[in-house]
Amino acid sequence: MMKKLLCGFIFSGSLSAYSQNPVPNPGLEAWVDFGPYEDPQWWGSLNEFTWPFGGVSVKKDSGTHSGVLAVKLISIGHNNTTLPGVMCTGTLTFSNASCKGGFPATLPFANFAGFYKYLPEPGDSCLLYAMLTKWNTVNSKRDTVAVAVFSAQPVANYTFFSIPFHYYSAQVPDSGQIILSSTIYLLAAIDGSVLIIDDLAFTGIVGIDEITSVPVKIYPDPANEFLHCQIPPPLHAHDVDVFDCLGRKVQSVSLSASLELISTKQFPEGIFFYKILNGEKREVASGKFMVSH
Repeated sequence: MMKKLLCGFIFSGSLSAYSQNPVPNPGLEAWVDFGPYEDPQWWGSLNEFTWPFGGVSVKKDSGTHSGVLAVKLISIGHNNTTLPGVMCTGTLTFSNASCKGGFPATLPFANFAGFYKYLPEPGDSCLLYAMLTKWNTVNSKRDTVAVAVFSAQPVANYTFFSIPFHYYSAQVPDSGQIILSSTIYLLAAIDGSVLIIDDLAFTGIVGIDEITSVPVKIYPDPANEFLHCQIPPPLHAHDVDVFDCLGRKVQSVSLSASLELISTKQFPEGIFFYKILNGEKREVASGKFMVSH
């Protein structure tokens, strides 16, 4: 089975980052009782699908950084399958562990922060993923504004993390989304890895300039072997850079026409981001797409 990877400048002012924190239920203190399992309020997990098979992968934890409760995410084995301990600020789909939904986030935040402990099985890493988005009224879909990704190694005591948002667009966001997972391998999880999280926050403010949006058509989405990239001439596009969900550049294509064909057959399944650059290497457009083989 193919492993699926889950997949500015800081303005220093008088704003208190935590007073502006938009993350819902950030201390994981509020929980909703569904009978055979509980989920953190305003968060979704796979518990709804896994508890009938004897497994609850997201649980309360009393060993907190602050307050009374934290959350424990556990990769659990069932028959010949291991299910990841994963939750998000929305609704999780069991078949591909994708997340739908989010929460209002109307400032250009600088960092995704919080406290964690991680007790993995050998060869595993956890994944902490946050995204800022903006509704595109032209394309009637969400544009990715910024992404923060953290893949951690073992740590037995609560440790502070602060991950900078990497901005793909100069737009000011209107929404946020967070995905937390006990493993980076959603479809091939390693049984027994444990991630404990407490006191999440979006912090700091980034100084970014608004730019005029010119529609770029990327299709099909999700892509299998090829991605068509249709770029309007006013953008004077010269190159397209493609990045994976960890921010690593995986491909760079020099454009020869307004409609370019980009090979995706060598990419693993997951979320990818693109930047379109002009001849002066200035970003003129950006966005995201999915790869599904």
